[in-house]
Parts: sequence; C-alpha cells; structure tokens
Amino acid sequence: MSTSDSPGKGTVVTGVIGDDVHVIGIRLMEYALRQSGFTVISLGPLAAPKEFVDAAVESAADALFISSLN
Repeated sequence: MSTSDSPGKGTVVTGVIGDDVHVIGIRLMEYALRQSGFTVISLGPLAAPKEFVDAAVESAADALFISSLN
C-alpha cells in the first residue's frame, strides 16, 4: 500500500479488485486525484475486497475507487 504525501482535500483508497491486472485507468485516476490535492492510498492490482475495507477504515477514507473489468 502506498500513500502520497500531499495534504488536502481528502483521502481516497484506490485499487483493482479481483483477478483484473489492467491498471492503466486506475493509475490515471490516481494521478489526477493527487494533482487535485487528494491523498491517495493505492492498493494496486489484485486487491481483495477486505483490503479495501481495511484500508478505508484505517485511513478514515472519504472515498473508494475500485476498478474492474469483470
């Protein structure tokens, strides 16, 4: 799990759920969020649903962005 250092508008947990390894869309979204002042916690590809919940609770996230082709 990686976190950007920019303080600001809120915290967002992002990742690609399940067995989908296509990450280009989520990477573009993470970049746009960081540039807009959000703190991004990236779970990367192959994240399990529980990882999203745990990261959101741990960080008191304001939003979840979950990507999947399924």
